[in-house]
Amino acid sequence: FLQPIKSFFNFISRIEFNYKLSKQIRLKERFEYNNIEVNNSVEEGFLTFQDIQFYLSPVFNFYTRITFFRTNSFNSAVYEYENDLAGTLISSVLYGEGIRWYFLIRTKLYKILTISCKYSETFKPKENSLGTGLLEIEGNLDNRFSLQLDLNY
Repeated sequence: FLQPIKSFFNFISRIEFNYKLSKQIRLKERFEYNNIEVNNSVEEGFLTFQDIQFYLSPVFNFYTRITFFRTNSFNSAVYEYENDLAGTLISSVLYGEGIRWYFLIRTKLYKILTISCKYSETFKPKENSLGTGLLEIEGNLDNRFSLQLDLNY
């Protein structure tokens, strides 16, 4: 009943640059590379993204990002945290080859109402469907729109 131990080695490197052009505009660039060995097979993955944040006024913010990624399989997937609606945490698992982008707009009205909306797309040109089971999407484009209204009283 003894099974051989499977070799597992993981190497991840990340380079990130943050620029504050002004009080209103921030830029972030990231390049990430991973190298993983499972059962004497080596897989690689990378992502690179450009992030722009606009703080146009105390009541209006705009965030956008475009990400390019490529991995050999799910084993060498790359992960990225995204800005999202308040109370929501998004950490995308990206594998295969594709592009992901989103924009998020947040505005505060009359000190009691905050409106946020986010639109995102993941495009994998070499796929015929995305996801599995009940969450499977026919085609190679996954797009989502979210809207949130927060009332503070």
